Amino acid sequence: MERRHPTGNRKTAPRQSPSASGMVDAVFQTIVKQAGDGVFLHRDWRFLYVNPAFCRMTGYAREELLRMGLQDIIRPDLVEDLRRVSLRIMHDREVEGRYETVIVTKGGDELVISISPSLIHLNRKKTVLAVARDITGRARLQQDLESSREFLASLIDNSSEAIVATDFHGKVLIFNKAAETVSGYKAKDLINQTVSFEQFMGKGEQKRILALLNQGTAEHPMSIVGEETTLYAQDGSLIPISLSVAFIYRDGIPVGTISIFRDLRPIKDVQDRLRVSEQKYRMLVEKANDGFFVYQDHVFKYTNPKFQEFLGYPEEEISSMGLKDIVRPELAEIIEDRFERRIRGEKVPEHYEITFVGKDGVWRDFEITPAVIEFEGRPATQNIIRDVTQRKRMERELAQARKMAILGEMSAHIAHEVRNPLQKMKTGLELFSRSTTLDERQEKILEGVHGGIENLERFVTEILEWSRSGEVRLKEYHISNIINGLLFNREAEFNTRSIQLETYYDQSVDRVMADGIHLRQALEDILDNALDAMPTGGVIRITTLALPGHAFVHAGRQAVVDALEIRIQDTGHGIAPEDLGRVFEPFFTRKSTGTGLGLALVQKVVEMHKGQVEVLSEPGQGAEFVIRLPLDPTTIP
Repeated sequence: MERRHPTGNRKTAPRQSPSASGMVDAVFQTIVKQAGDGVFLHRDWRFLYVNPAFCRMTGYAREELLRMGLQDIIRPDLVEDLRRVSLRIMHDREVEGRYETVIVTKGGDELVISISPSLIHLNRKKTVLAVARDITGRARLQQDLESSREFLASLIDNSSEAIVATDFHGKVLIFNKAAETVSGYKAKDLINQTVSFEQFMGKGEQKRILALLNQGTAEHPMSIVGEETTLYAQDGSLIPISLSVAFIYRDGIPVGTISIFRDLRPIKDVQDRLRVSEQKYRMLVEKANDGFFVYQDHVFKYTNPKFQEFLGYPEEEISSMGLKDIVRPELAEIIEDRFERRIRGEKVPEHYEITFVGKDGVWRDFEITPAVIEFEGRPATQNIIRDVTQRKRMERELAQARKMAILGEMSAHIAHEVRNPLQKMKTGLELFSRSTTLDERQEKILEGVHGGIENLERFVTEILEWSRSGEVRLKEYHISNIINGLLFNREAEFNTRSIQLETYYDQSVDRVMADGIHLRQALEDILDNALDAMPTGGVIRITTLALPGHAFVHAGRQAVVDALEIRIQDTGHGIAPEDLGRVFEPFFTRKSTGTGLGLALVQKVVEMHKGQVEVLSEPGQGAEFVIRLPLDPTTIP
């Protein structure tokens, strides 16, 4: 929201000299030399004068600005507000002495500026004298602080752990949803109400916990982590909890406590059930670092934390699921059939590999070792799983790397061997055409030969480009600028082909460290693929999305960094299922005219940026290419 301040006292200007430029020099000489802020004169929606600092701020030259007005550089949605402010100033109405707005520099960047306007008389005409200051950093800092507050509040409120903060007067300051669930109390009934902490803690527990915390100081605070204790619920029942608690210090003095606790009743229940057949479930303790689940009646009867971690499902959610929910349907039938045969005593594999899909939609490879047990009086299978995703991925990447290295060397060798003869043929044809008079038929034949040579040259160039080492020159780019520039250059082609464009950019993230030339080429290759799939027209939809904390695997190691996702979707004829796994292979194509290197280059460019690319498609329903790039590839080792 814009802020405006009073204009201050107005003084009647003395009679002006006939020379406007002379008056400008006289009025602004001291200001221009001493001030680092932008200064300008504005009248009749035109700049009369701009100082060097204002030129540097906007990116425009002085001569360019003097042909413009403030409305030409302010963000379009704020122009109407500018008009209202200008009218108030010109009609001698009081306005705030400073207001904020947003200008768009010549380079396309947005700056938040603070403008302090005053009304003067220049050559007997009302003129606005203004000082402009770039406050973009401060504005962004304020926005980041507000976002941080909202994020922290959301994190606390939606945490799966119960979080409670109180001061030493018994006033409850924080009481999140998980605390409501565990205790039965409602936050609205407790926040800012003075309560006795003893009504929460089990008998004598409050004094014990406080005695432990009092052993610390502000410089060396004492904190309790994972302490098992008890808590009274609203209905009076005593709940076992795992408690982590510490003092809140201010100026070296404890002023309150922050507590994080977890309901131990589900764990206690599992422990009780395990005790019934401790000997049979001893393997669960021995294999605690692996995933473990008990399967019976097509349902997961028990899953350990590691299994839940592997798939990303909480225990209460996965307890109502079965294999059909995490593996492909045809594979679920095979595995359950093996379980039943194992229970009947038939011979089945002792261990085998299986692929599960997690809650995040990512498929992971596991090695599973099943065994028959008795669970709650009936036969069931206990299963130990070990994540082999990384090992399988490294094996595939190693095999692919070897294949690509051999193919790259061979392709580069062939390209070099072909390029020189092609150049000689091209030169010979040019000399022949210049030295010989040809009839129309011969000229057409010669043109066809020349065109064929050019096609071969382009093919050789693509082979060499694909086989190169793949160094990138990283620079910060606005991804929306790269995409918009690409679409602008091909606007006429889209119109001719009856292609409708739809774009949506996630405003929360737009800057990315990338090699702009390579990335633009990769996006253009995907667009070419989309155009070929829509010969009679259609829709191309391009969207970007922020991916905070996305997992990338590079050089066999996983890194979790902030990322940007680019999706390019078309409404073309789609890709056949049997071709989906081959679209990024060099020289693979179903087109009558094509080298099969376009999408291979796309994959290489994305890999050069340590990113990921995949394609989704169903025949007749178009295709969607998904590119995920780290915001800064240098953060991935």
